[in-house]
Amino acid sequence: MKSEAIFCPVVGWPRQLLFAILLAGVLVALFASVTGAAPAMLNTGREIDIPAERLQVVRDSPGIYFFPYPPETIFKNQIKDWTVIKLSEELGGGFLAGTSDNVMRALARAAPEFGVSSAELPQLTPSQAQQKENRRSTRVEIETSYAYRQDNLDWNIAGNLQGENPNILSELTWEDLLIHEMRLAIRTTLNRPFFLKGSIHYGVIVDGDNQDSDYAADDREMEFSRSNNSADKGSTLDGLFGAGYNFRLFSGRFNVIPLVGYSIHQQHLSMTDGYQTITWEGGPPLGSFDGLDSTYDTQWRGPWVGLDLVLNIKKFAKYLPPLSFFASQEYHWADYYAQADWNLRDDFMHPKSFEHEADGTGSLFCLGVRAYINDRWSLTFGYEEEVWSAEDGIDRVFLADATIISTRLNEVNWQSAVYQVGCSIRF
Repeated sequence: MKSEAIFCPVVGWPRQLLFAILLAGVLVALFASVTGAAPAMLNTGREIDIPAERLQVVRDSPGIYFFPYPPETIFKNQIKDWTVIKLSEELGGGFLAGTSDNVMRALARAAPEFGVSSAELPQLTPSQAQQKENRRSTRVEIETSYAYRQDNLDWNIAGNLQGENPNILSELTWEDLLIHEMRLAIRTTLNRPFFLKGSIHYGVIVDGDNQDSDYAADDREMEFSRSNNSADKGSTLDGLFGAGYNFRLFSGRFNVIPLVGYSIHQQHLSMTDGYQTITWEGGPPLGSFDGLDSTYDTQWRGPWVGLDLVLNIKKFAKYLPPLSFFASQEYHWADYYAQADWNLRDDFMHPKSFEHEADGTGSLFCLGVRAYINDRWSLTFGYEEEVWSAEDGIDRVFLADATIISTRLNEVNWQSAVYQVGCSIRF
């Protein structure tokens, strides 16, 4: 019996539709004000009119950086050596900054009629300019968050290596595992286009149900034993690392980041408070039984590929801060390994009663938003789901007399849904 789906109805839509909605938002944000000209103010006091359709040329010029807030709050004292262009609300607001030479070149590319001379712009020596470029080229963002997570996991084995006698001999399910999880993530951009990210998550299982069923005939027929147990103990641990290239489109408003990486996911599952609900003649009596304290520890590890999409909107609504909408899709290949200790089985070895090995795959989808309180701090709200499976593996049972019996591990299925809220700081 497989676990039921636990995903949010909205995220149950086809992922292609969700990505299409995100891309539609990009077009709305980008082309909401693409015509006409509006004033912009240099920090020297000079006012210039920038045609809206030429603003992108300025923003895309080498050495020009965009800030949603006054860049003085980022560069502190050093900003006095930079040229800053304050954009009017007609141009979308915000600030462009760079060395005087870079600003002159950018304005000349966009429209030579601006007529800004080098005498009107603050000057930097070559060494100062390089130092500031280096400072700006590396940004690090650290995020910590709390996640409310719900997991389901099930597996079943056959009676022999051929998958027969019967085709499902034993099946275990863990359902509605409620997990309180703390997360730490780091994202960094090196030299602007190169992107790195990593995260580690630790969760504590506080509630859940377990069922252990055995069958004498194919297709889950003739169930001769069933126990329904508690699964309110255990923990989870997840680690991920990825690297990619950040394609900054439309002056950085829309980022497309293909990624590759490696991840490890572990679950320490339990079975306690045993209750026998089906038994065979001469088997254990129905009802509660004492001493159950069995464990099943899993590990999924392997490489992955993915795609991150980020849409930055400076002015979403009058009373809202700048927002950043993000979506991620990952596909994983995994080596699955699990080890169990069935503590009430005297005929099994301890602490390793049996182990599972199989090849698996997994997918992860994430959707969320960041609200930037100021140039350094932001709040994050997100939802993610993971679906993993492994099949055609090996189940090895280690008996107390040192005998090893192998049979077929038919399949393992793991589903996870996460709601998270957190905050981040940028350096």
